[in-house]
Amino acid sequence: MKTRNIICGVICALVAGVWVPNGFAAEKVASSQSMRLQEVFVSANREKQLEKDISQSIGSVGLEAIDVTTTNGLHEILNRIPGVVVKNRFGSDDVIISVRGSGIRSNFGVRGAFIMVDGIPLTEPDGQTRLDVIDLAAVERVEVVRGPASIIYGGNTSGGVINLITKKGEEGFHSDNRIIGGSFGFLKAYTSAYGTQDNFKYHLGASHTQKDGYRAHSSTEAQRFNGSLEWELDDKSSLQMMLAAVAVDIKIPGTITRAQMLANPRSALANNVTNDFARYDDRFRYGVKYRRELTDHLSGSVTGYWDWRRLDHPIFQFIEIDRIATGGDFRLTYDQPLLGHDNNMVFGYNIQYQSSDTQNYVNVGGKRGALLKDEDTVIDNSGVYFQNQFSILSNLKFTGGVRWSLVEFDLTDDFPADGNQTGFRDVEEVTYHVGLNYQPTDTVTLFANHSTAFETPTESEFTSGLTGGFINLMPMLVDSYEVGVRAGFDILGMPGQAQVSWFYMDFENFLLPRTVGFRTTFSNSGMARNEGIEVGIAIDPIPNLHFETTYTYSDFDFTGGAFLGNAMPGQAPHIVFGLLEYDWMLPHDIMLKPGAEVRWSDGYFLNDINTVRNTAFTTLALRLNAERGNFGAFVRVDNVTDELYSDGSGINAFAGRFFSPADGRSVSGGVTLKF
Repeated sequence: MKTRNIICGVICALVAGVWVPNGFAAEKVASSQSMRLQEVFVSANREKQLEKDISQSIGSVGLEAIDVTTTNGLHEILNRIPGVVVKNRFGSDDVIISVRGSGIRSNFGVRGAFIMVDGIPLTEPDGQTRLDVIDLAAVERVEVVRGPASIIYGGNTSGGVINLITKKGEEGFHSDNRIIGGSFGFLKAYTSAYGTQDNFKYHLGASHTQKDGYRAHSSTEAQRFNGSLEWELDDKSSLQMMLAAVAVDIKIPGTITRAQMLANPRSALANNVTNDFARYDDRFRYGVKYRRELTDHLSGSVTGYWDWRRLDHPIFQFIEIDRIATGGDFRLTYDQPLLGHDNNMVFGYNIQYQSSDTQNYVNVGGKRGALLKDEDTVIDNSGVYFQNQFSILSNLKFTGGVRWSLVEFDLTDDFPADGNQTGFRDVEEVTYHVGLNYQPTDTVTLFANHSTAFETPTESEFTSGLTGGFINLMPMLVDSYEVGVRAGFDILGMPGQAQVSWFYMDFENFLLPRTVGFRTTFSNSGMARNEGIEVGIAIDPIPNLHFETTYTYSDFDFTGGAFLGNAMPGQAPHIVFGLLEYDWMLPHDIMLKPGAEVRWSDGYFLNDINTVRNTAFTTLALRLNAERGNFGAFVRVDNVTDELYSDGSGINAFAGRFFSPADGRSVSGGVTLKF
């Protein structure tokens, strides 16, 4: 059923029946005081901004929710935000994150969502993101702005923006130490030191993670270091530095057929084992952010980063990449009232540069054979933007912005034995955003927006052809509309929060993968449409008892090209998440926190022609956390019913290999010591 005819009724019913506070967030409702609009700041737009002033859907997950996980990956927390789907394909370091369908068809990495750590881009200039440098144990908050956000960030933001905010120093000296173990050889050890000294704050953390894996040939080992250093230089300026280093070794079991999954879900594809498909990834990042108030109404910020990566990747060939990336953002914010009304203007310029030296060899049992390809690729991504927020009334704000972007790809072929593949591609686009934000009461925020965005093919997609060089791909163009409400309520003394939104997105030059043998190539498949509803409700029925549920409805179809009228593969039409947890204070200051999480996903198609379907599945997780003073312990059971299912499936896979079985029932537990 098409949602356009029912959305007005849904929103009106929500507004009429539930007088609500600001945005839905996956955090507990503290008290009835939260029914009024709080001064909640969101930094996903690179500058702190009141959540109530943002004209887009927002979701967040805070420290309390993160601390009750195993901190093994973002998949543990992001699935609780409506509109966000995280698929764990081959372990916690090889996940796909999709926001409103963006990147759901990606075979590796994250596409269509711009990901930052403390406001510094993790997404590369071609739109690809690897999550390896993220250690969830070092994160205190995750914010997700859903819907295109191309004004500030440029292209490749069709789904939205995800900002991970790392932990900062607290007064004095402190340390957080934890060790976690569990099924399938899982072990994680983490330690951190953090504190303050005069005007200086620091947080340094390191971890070791390893897992044998549920499936054959799926082991993972990773070492990570994360650091954040902050100086308040004076009452008008600050400086922050971020450091991250990671070494990740991942074995890749590959996707298999349905028959193979039913016969032995723990098996790996034979060719992946024979040729030792794997990813050995080393990376180092350094970032710096400087802010200064220039006058009473004018402030400026400068952000820069440098990133080094070395990848050895035996798959269909042995791929070897040495990469350097750097970038910066220069921004001025002017908040002088205009015509007696509050007005905030932002001017900015940002640039990203990436240089890659890539060699492909014959894969001989996981070792380098004869040289097949030697290329140097340079990508420049730059843009100039302007955004303005004007208060038409004290409770009615208009936001508008425009951006010019240029993305340049330049490939030099250093191995012309198979023909010179040297070439270049440029993508130049102008995008815009307009939005309204209205607060009829202290407990309700209504918002609407219209945005455009574009998505360039990544370096690997541009060069994924079977004959070398750039293949003929066009950038994907996005036209998006959204209407929503976020609010708070108090029903019979039970405080809560709720959010509902409807979105509609048109795509031209839609990008789809197609697997040939063990290689994935890409093509533009015409036009497509994503339409959906996202609902989130959180309520405390009685003191210390917290209930949370989200519902995501997705109606994604091809509207042009060879697959006209078919459903787009990869996205479940219906997804429901539920959470119930209780804080139970026992004698001797012992706090018990039992909890249960359930997730149901409808079945969905796995190919463009809609002949292969992934079955629906339900997963249940139970956990018990205990705390006393500086000590803590937990036990957790995931996939309690030991359900056999595949969620990180291959789209348009070759030879029926559509399925990637998820972990069976697993038990984990750990202890923490904080001082």
